[in-house]
Amino acid sequence: MNYSLSLMLLCSSFLYTSTVLATIIPLDFNNFFSIADPNEVNISLDGQAVIFSESIFLTPLVLINDPGLGDENIIAPAINRSLVFDFNFAEGVFDNDGFGAYLFDSDLGEFAGLEDSFEIDSSNFGTFSFDLSNLLGKALGLSFVLSEFDYANTNVGSMLTISSLRLVDNYSAVNKTPIPEPSSDLLILVGIVGLLKVRKTK
Repeated sequence: MNYSLSLMLLCSSFLYTSTVLATIIPLDFNNFFSIADPNEVNISLDGQAVIFSESIFLTPLVLINDPGLGDENIIAPAINRSLVFDFNFAEGVFDNDGFGAYLFDSDLGEFAGLEDSFEIDSSNFGTFSFDLSNLLGKALGLSFVLSEFDYANTNVGSMLTISSLRLVDNYSAVNKTPIPEPSSDLLILVGIVGLLKVRKTK
């Protein structure tokens, strides 16, 4: 083993590591306004979840936060920040419904100021995020809408749950105090042995 290789193995075990960290800021659905009957849009007491139950009148169910209309401005954009929520949409049998989430510039209004959207039209669940990094300085609003796509279809049974609405700040942290793992310890040992062999041959 030559001197250069031994030195490389020894140094590689002490390289700084970079870890992606996240700060989570929960948002409260009680800061939203419901355009629906309370039995159709039901916000949990802790404000961390909301359940939409399809209207028997087939009218769209809307939950909205719009600072332009006086709601509290809770969605503050920042670099490396995302707006994240979990969803579970269960479409009724023989139904034709869908739901959408709409992020907008409240100074321009929900339609003219639309910045981004998420829509599905069949049963699904998961997590979705809006990137807020490019929306600095804007007062953002957000709406969730459960809609009937076929008003001739009178089936009612679709359900939608939105939960854990939150702001997530992602950033990298450099570990400035390297702690060798078992594999790193092995690299150190090999490097030292190599250096000693090189020293003995001189």
